[in-house]
Amino acid sequence: MTMKHLIIGNGIAGINAAETIRRLAPDAAITIVSDEPQPVYSRCLIPHLIDGSKSETDLFIRPGDFYENLNLITKFGVKVTRINPHHRQVELADGETLPYDRLLLATGAAPALPDVPGAHLPGVLGLRTMADAQALAQRAAKAKKAVVIGAGLVSLKGAAALLSLGLEVTVFAASRQILSQLCDEQAAALLQKALANTGLKFRLGQDVQAITGDSSVQGIVLNNGEELPADLVLIGKGVTPNTSLLKEAGLEVNWGVKVNEFMQTVDPDIFAAGDVAETWDVVRRTQRTNTLWPNAAQQGRVAGSNMAGFQRPYRGSIAMNSITLAGIPMITAGITRPEGHEYRTEVDFRPQQNHYHKVVYRGRQPVGLIAVGEIQKAGILVNKILNQLS
Repeated sequence: MTMKHLIIGNGIAGINAAETIRRLAPDAAITIVSDEPQPVYSRCLIPHLIDGSKSETDLFIRPGDFYENLNLITKFGVKVTRINPHHRQVELADGETLPYDRLLLATGAAPALPDVPGAHLPGVLGLRTMADAQALAQRAAKAKKAVVIGAGLVSLKGAAALLSLGLEVTVFAASRQILSQLCDEQAAALLQKALANTGLKFRLGQDVQAITGDSSVQGIVLNNGEELPADLVLIGKGVTPNTSLLKEAGLEVNWGVKVNEFMQTVDPDIFAAGDVAETWDVVRRTQRTNTLWPNAAQQGRVAGSNMAGFQRPYRGSIAMNSITLAGIPMITAGITRPEGHEYRTEVDFRPQQNHYHKVVYRGRQPVGLIAVGEIQKAGILVNKILNQLS
């Protein structure tokens, strides 16, 4: 009997799983369901759609005949409304029901919207999908003032794209530093100064308590009561794993859905990979969602192998980012803001040269890194951190 594999999600985790299953099980039936209409694309590049530096086709990461060549059945532009493990089937918004023998949840994550009045007004947008970027570009064409809520990586990339279109852009964040999830205050200060020199404005330590407007966004209200005009609001306060259907299906969900070393949930025929999956963090020594492209790709390959019947453990991951902002490169990995006496740090800080290098140790083992400016030797340290995977 032909094994039926069903994959929910058409991102890098789902695609890598499909490729692995097809390689290991040539006769298997593989169906991919996605609520987005496009073929697989690079989410990392979507800010370039805002300023027009890349086109939609530039973002596609597989050939046009990819799905056909791998004999993949696709259901794009339709949402999953229910997962029924008891009957081993998935229900779609168009009324169709899809059976499965093994199911992969690669549902990803969604922008975390602030719980404030006006958050759902037209002109208030996240930046997670190709459609989000296209909507931002359309709105920006008629806007003059843009407000960015949150100072994380996606927020700052979106802010830079809006600035390049000629908008006045101000970044607001409750935190007193940018990139608080990636790096420490010293590294953040270097990058903030460089970004400010490009024209970006920052209001840190100030959060937005309301977004105002009638039929469309017109401004914001800060937590100190100050009101400011805005034609566009970009929300960038992180992401939340898409787990609502998974909870309803009786799976074990913490922040993400919990999986074992073989990427299986509590139901051995349901697997998870990518931003929705809570896997082992080798330096923090706990289950964690490390929502990064390389991690999702690897998890997809491991899940696909196990779904195809070839047992393969996932050794875990670390948080890691390689970015360039305002022409300054930065690499971060592992634990960047250590707490506790078990850690020690070595720091080389030369602000006049936009140079910052910090290594975090637990005992003699490096467990974290921040490299700003000169990053040529960062790869050696990242490999030493990753060696804990072996």
